Amino acid sequence: MIKARWYFKKLRLLLLFILIIFGFVEGNNNQLLKTSDDFETPICERDTQCVVGGVCRPDATGKKRCMCSSSCLMTVPVKCVQSNPVSCLTMGENYVSKYNTSLPYCHHNRCVCPPLYDPVPVKSPTPGVPFIPPFKCDKRELQIMLAISPADAVYKGTEATFYCCVNVDPRDYIPEEGVYFVQNGTRRREASTTPYQLFTTTDDSLFTVP
Repeated sequence: MIKARWYFKKLRLLLLFILIIFGFVEGNNNQLLKTSDDFETPICERDTQCVVGGVCRPDATGKKRCMCSSSCLMTVPVKCVQSNPVSCLTMGENYVSKYNTSLPYCHHNRCVCPPLYDPVPVKSPTPGVPFIPPFKCDKRELQIMLAISPADAVYKGTEATFYCCVNVDPRDYIPEEGVYFVQNGTRRREASTTPYQLFTTTDDSLFTVP
């Protein structure tokens, strides 16, 4: 009986030691993970500072940052169940192994996610555009990337294609009629396609760039 108690006590001490070590390692891992502070992601005060469908919510640092559907990866479903707190799953192993931000959560039956920090590869190869800027949820983080194919400089009379990408959902921020190119500072040229063609009035689909 005394021997059994002694073994039980040793087992408890061993388990306690393992838990302490595990907690220490996990704590150190969390310290190594980058946060929104490292990327100087703006702190928000209200949802209106976020893109359409975005929400201002505290992240892992306790500060409020914008979250939105546009920045959700393929590991996160589009629709969710409000009563199920884990229905939006996670941002995927690659994301959570590098960043300690917010977990995706269900907002008005739609999954919203923290902003992306890695460039997004273009699925179908587009000349001169291997990546597009990381999707952001805060209007104040607007970035524009311009690429020209087949080269940045072409001879007069030859054909060139201009690709312009923005890293935020432009609705309610950039007017549809405001999407155009200006040549030589004076001549206005209409874009052949704009982000607004990806949206419908009936289905608030994810903002994606084909």
